[in-house]
Amino acid sequence: MRIYLFALIAALATVFSHYPGLRGLYMEYWWYDIFMHMLGGLAIGFAWAALATLFGISSRRMWAYIIFGTLAVGVAWEVFEIYFRLTGYPVGTPLYYNDTALDVINDIIGGSVAAYIATRKNRLS
Repeated sequence: MRIYLFALIAALATVFSHYPGLRGLYMEYWWYDIFMHMLGGLAIGFAWAALATLFGISSRRMWAYIIFGTLAVGVAWEVFEIYFRLTGYPVGTPLYYNDTALDVINDIIGGSVAAYIATRKNRLS
């Protein structure tokens, strides 16, 4: 039951932290985008962990489930950014590719933290 609470808290924290970013924090502070991708990866990771727990997936398989699920959502977010022209740099430039790679890496870091917490010895389910 606690994993569902963790997922809800992380999702709410992501939503409420994204709004100030839209109001200018992404442009004012270079690190805010990094923080948000890690927080978003954490929220998505906990959501995948909750689903894995619901379906009875073992801790070993849960790691892969969470990491690949977080990767899929992170890549989908990057496609969303391209479609709605939300990228920080022009698409196709080296700065764009660096920013996108960093975003996906930070998503995976957040998902890895969620996977670690969800699969540690005292399971949160």
